Amino acid sequence: MHIPNCFSFSSCEVSLHHKLTALLPCDDCRWCIDCINARFNTVNHDRTLWPAKCCSNAPIPLDPVEDILTTETFNLALRLERDWAPGLRPTLYCARPTCSLPFTLNAISEQDITCSACSAQTCRLCLSLAHSGHCQIDETIELVLSALNYGAFKRCPQCNQMIELTEGCNHMTCATCKSEVCWLCCRGWADYRATCQD
Repeated sequence: MHIPNCFSFSSCEVSLHHKLTALLPCDDCRWCIDCINARFNTVNHDRTLWPAKCCSNAPIPLDPVEDILTTETFNLALRLERDWAPGLRPTLYCARPTCSLPFTLNAISEQDITCSACSAQTCRLCLSLAHSGHCQIDETIELVLSALNYGAFKRCPQCNQMIELTEGCNHMTCATCKSEVCWLCCRGWADYRATCQD
């Protein structure tokens, strides 16, 4: 086995075991191969932790750890890294806990979104696994949403994020998904003339 210069036998800062460790790109942390794989497995399945970070809270780039990660772990991390590229920060994810891959907002048109990786369906309104009937939204949240809808806030019909009318006309552009919306009827702007009753 070829051991690159970044490897040495020393104490892993995570497991505290004396074994073969890699110096992470922050030049501060030494982790064993098992702990590096474990960290990436954790963040690959919990999007709130992405990207993987070392003890110094510095992001761990994929290039230096490609040969350390298992093929499955690396490929999933590569997809997440690509999907999290600047300007493409998604806000919706697969609801299956073992997947949690992000969806691109421009691909969403139906209430249920099918994951291209695992084929699970996610409800884009409540963000849980797809279900029949209406979403079970907490009564408190429902009251807040009603109050917001009464005022200057509504939900974008495309991505379900809150939009606000602060000034100007009724032709809105959602800051999250960039879809054009009629403020009055809260439908797509292209459908405005045919469907708006207000």
